[in-house]
Amino acid sequence: MFVGPAMAIELLNARVQERYDLSSVRLLGSTAASLPPAVAAGLAKAFPKPGFRSS
Repeated sequence: MFVGPAMAIELLNARVQERYDLSSVRLLGSTAASLPPAVAAGLAKAFPKPGFRSS
């Protein structure tokens, strides 16, 4: 799954990791712009199984 910074922030604010089974997510990446460090850390914590990549 690839997200931009705004989508990443919305995913974290919506706490999707607490409401949905995300075990099928194998890759999580960020595109378009750099993520703030706190958002990147939040994604890494919320999605521990996939490797997180920011480009």
